[in-house]
Amino acid sequence: MKKLSKTAIIAITIVMLTAAAFGAGLWLLLKENDPYRVLFEKNQIRFAVGGEEIGVHSLDEFFEKVELKRFNAIYKPSRKEPIHREYEGFELKDVLAAMGADVSRVTAVTLRAYDGMTTGVFPLSNLYKEGELFIAVKYGGKAFVRGIKPSGSTYPEEDGGTYVFIKASDEFSQGRLKSVVEIRVEY
Repeated sequence: MKKLSKTAIIAITIVMLTAAAFGAGLWLLLKENDPYRVLFEKNQIRFAVGGEEIGVHSLDEFFEKVELKRFNAIYKPSRKEPIHREYEGFELKDVLAAMGADVSRVTAVTLRAYDGMTTGVFPLSNLYKEGELFIAVKYGGKAFVRGIKPSGSTYPEEDGGTYVFIKASDEFSQGRLKSVVEIRVEY
């Protein structure tokens, strides 16, 4: 039997240590993400203003507090032509106001998905434009497919439900955030 060279032993050791570090990091990430997974499963969004949590709200509460509006936006699946779709959702500025945020004092808005992805409102002036930023809950009268599917762009419908952040004027639908579970506002 042939002995392994010193270089091969070092390479195997590095690969094993890297795999162990990756596994530990993944475990920590999943553990940290548990509260967000629970929010997603319960169709809820957590709101925080100035670093302080102000509440967790369900879809039913949004329907009670915020007007549902129809709006048009482009959906651009990978390797496909853009599709113009009609969505239904709540304007972000109306949601923030209904949850107790003083929209006139906002200096930053960050949204988080249940998988840990985040996006901010850039430029912030978009927050004040009528019909621009939405928390969408339906497209073409249908609810979004729950979760995020790797083959989602092959579906006739869209994935990412229950809540999808959409910038209506985005020509390539690149600024969307699917499965929103948290909105943070700073003054």
